Amino acid sequence: MNNTIADLDLDSDELDSILIRLSCGHIFTAETLDGICELRKFYSSTPDGIWTGLSPPSAGSAPVLPTCPTCRGTITARRYGRVCKRANLDLLERTVATKTSKDLNELGRRVTGLDVQGLLDSVCAISIPEEAKALEPQEKKKIQKLREANTKKELPLDSKCLRRLNMHGMLRNENQEWGQSLKELFDIYDAVSAVAATRSAHATAYDAAISMLYDQELRRVYAGPRPPPHPEEVAFALAKRLIGTDPPNADKRFRVEAIWLSMELRYILGGATLARLETLKRHTGNGNDQCLTLWSDFTDLVFESCVDDAQLAAKITTDTGAAVQSLEATMKTCRAILEFTKAKCSISEARGRFNEEREHWLSVAKRLKADAEAHGREAGQDLFRKQRSGGLCQVISEKLMIPLSSLLGKWDELITSLSRTTFQSAPPSREELAAIIKVFGDSE
Repeated sequence: MNNTIADLDLDSDELDSILIRLSCGHIFTAETLDGICELRKFYSSTPDGIWTGLSPPSAGSAPVLPTCPTCRGTITARRYGRVCKRANLDLLERTVATKTSKDLNELGRRVTGLDVQGLLDSVCAISIPEEAKALEPQEKKKIQKLREANTKKELPLDSKCLRRLNMHGMLRNENQEWGQSLKELFDIYDAVSAVAATRSAHATAYDAAISMLYDQELRRVYAGPRPPPHPEEVAFALAKRLIGTDPPNADKRFRVEAIWLSMELRYILGGATLARLETLKRHTGNGNDQCLTLWSDFTDLVFESCVDDAQLAAKITTDTGAAVQSLEATMKTCRAILEFTKAKCSISEARGRFNEEREHWLSVAKRLKADAEAHGREAGQDLFRKQRSGGLCQVISEKLMIPLSSLLGKWDELITSLSRTTFQSAPPSREELAAIIKVFGDSE
């Protein structure tokens, strides 16, 4: 950097003699700028300095745009385009992560601020139709397709399945009053779903690159003398090999948290549907009433979807190697199974079948409690085997053992309730809902 142009051999092909003029007007050798931009982190080369190909940089290789050492102007020379693009992606990634974290925290506060009792009362006040028809099979298939599509995209249950009662066989008046009564909750749910669907800059760039390479390789495979039996699979495998790096996972942490928050909203919604079932039971006095059947099936879907999404979130944490978050995922899954079991028992009570099914659900509850305890302890032991660090015991205690102890206590409450002749399940309290704020506050 201390040489003058007069000291250089301008006819040489050596990096310390090749000059590059930046947009700011300052001139440096390629060797100097290569060092500033850490070019060897982005390209592979032989020991004697001959470039051989692309090299995927590690996370954070270019956290800021490289700048001119004299005036700090941005380096925009085409030789360093790969470096600059990566730096821009990193900056965009940080912006998206900050916004997503703030959005989740704000949505968590909105969930805690919901007037749950008011929602229950308004749902119970929905007019009861004089008659109802059985749900058509094609409607069930539509709902199942929506569920499968969102699972494939790693997204929570589509809000249409919750907002539109006509999809579940209810009449128009019920559908309208339902939407009006729970508008605030559904608005929050849609916002949570939007956060879950947010993709990071690196993920978007990766998808674009893999798509371009896939099209390129597919054309090449078809142009060959003997195309393989499954050309699409071959082309995709070649594209993944060419891109040279695994898909980015940073945004999936927030996706998992958004899925969990959507589950909290569905627990509130499920409490509302259970309250509606109780109202219908008192009105009809007939456990086989068609309206009661439709609402029972809808309630079943609400809680079952929580189990499905809890397992989806757990799979994401496992696939991405998010060890600490996987502990929380274990507890979220265990809780979803508990809430689903409680809902099943409440449905049985509303439909007048509890006495004949009580022993069955008591046996199920005892088995699931034992499964939850074993699953929780196994998750903690598995993490301890993989990562031995000083603060690990405290993390396992806070994220797993303390919540597990609380969860097992709730299983005991359910088992005690099932041992009685009638079953009652209380809706979630404001204190229970407030507990989620701590979870989303930790992401700031």
